[in-house]
Amino acid sequence: MWSNVILTFFLLSVSALVKAENARLKQDRYELTYSLADSSHQVLKIKGSLLVSSGENEQTLLSFLNKKLKPRINTHVILHMFGGDLALVNKAYKIIKSKCHSERYSFCNIKTEVEMFRHCASACIPLFMVGDTRIAAERTNWGFHQAATLGGYLKIPFMAEYVLKSKGVNPNWIKKNKKMFSTLKMTWIQTEGLRGSNILTHIIAHPN
Repeated sequence: MWSNVILTFFLLSVSALVKAENARLKQDRYELTYSLADSSHQVLKIKGSLLVSSGENEQTLLSFLNKKLKPRINTHVILHMFGGDLALVNKAYKIIKSKCHSERYSFCNIKTEVEMFRHCASACIPLFMVGDTRIAAERTNWGFHQAATLGGYLKIPFMAEYVLKSKGVNPNWIKKNKKMFSTLKMTWIQTEGLRGSNILTHIIAHPN
């Protein structure tokens, strides 16, 4: 009897420790918060723009993701992003994906989400595509434009389309909306405009 009580107390103590794990990374242009909800579910929130400011280093972000994200645990990524450095976003994408998927096997599920009234623009969208399940509230805003270099002033033709296609966005939808990629100016569309794009797997209806 007492052995069962001690075992139960031990398991509850371990569970409490697991639930208490939280971390935060605050940089000039972005902020990450991490929490391990329980032994089978972790949450990562990314807010801002994934751009490295003077005095910072991209390795700070990558190390945070590598160390905090546990492998083989269902992962919920909540995004409220206004873009960023595509090269850095791709590195973040690979780290997040590697925690649940190898070339041959899937060990857990990645869910990406944009919450009501939030934004996902530019390089946010390729990162959003890391999700196996990709959901957005009915009232969200999505920004598209052509990729650029030299501080965002020199357009790189067809780069945005190539990146989105490589992440699984429907090529026919991209072709239908090609005007969005003819300029560096941001084009904003709402959730309904993403139907047929394969960007979303689920839309959460606005409560009446």
